[in-house]
Amino acid sequence: DEYKTTGKPPIRALVMDYTDDRETYNLDNEYMFCNDLLVAPIAAGTGDERDVYLPVSANWVDYFTGEPVESGWHHVNTKGIPVYKKIS
Repeated sequence: DEYKTTGKPPIRALVMDYTDDRETYNLDNEYMFCNDLLVAPIAAGTGDERDVYLPVSANWVDYFTGEPVESGWHHVNTKGIPVYKKIS
């Protein structure tokens, strides 16, 4: 377990992994889950849309479809929770 050896929590703010990406400094509504999943929950009562930021120092795919997604800001409309997998 990485958490036991390094103290790095399995669920953490994006800024912990992307300290060189200033866009992550104030993001409090997205998080990393383990080493390769970025989760962007949609708060109850806010509809099915939100803006999602994918850090630029990684390549991403949509977790559910496997389709590549570019780094940067995206406006998503979804019935589920946006989840992205880091592939590099």
